[in-house]
Amino acid sequence: VWYLLPLTEFEAGFDAVGFQRWFSSVWRWCFVLSAAYVLLVFGGRRLMRDREPFRLQLPLMMWNVGLAVFSFFACLNSFIHSVMYTYYAIRAADYRPPKMLSICITTLQILQMIAILVVTVAAHLTLRSGHPCSWSHLGTVLTLPLYGSYLLLFLNFFRISYLPSVKKD
Repeated sequence: VWYLLPLTEFEAGFDAVGFQRWFSSVWRWCFVLSAAYVLLVFGGRRLMRDREPFRLQLPLMMWNVGLAVFSFFACLNSFIHSVMYTYYAIRAADYRPPKMLSICITTLQILQMIAILVVTVAAHLTLRSGHPCSWSHLGTVLTLPLYGSYLLLFLNFFRISYLPSVKKD
């Protein structure tokens, strides 16, 4: 019954002769690699029995901390935007929430920008010190001006909107 099914694009373009040529030149490796695998599985236990176990606690802990930190920032960003857009929806429905709510939202946004800038500077300093780091100079060049300008805009908005001594022009 399988021969009644239409061929897929991959099957129609498959070069069987070329594959047979390639496989006939490397088939011996299948036996070599299989034998090495069997030796490692059965001989590896004896080899590793008297050795000190791998100490993976610190690298795994650092990996988990990194995941938690970046998950925290993503969660923080989502939380702030959820509160912010709920506030906008309430305002669009002609309801005026207490002014303290808008002050809290702006303060959270300012704190978020500060946190992103602190993490960016820390990652850049780690990179410059020569320690292994998955950050790049391009990340610093793009992140600092972007989030720095966001921070300045939110600070200016806060100053104009919520501080009594500042006059609106």
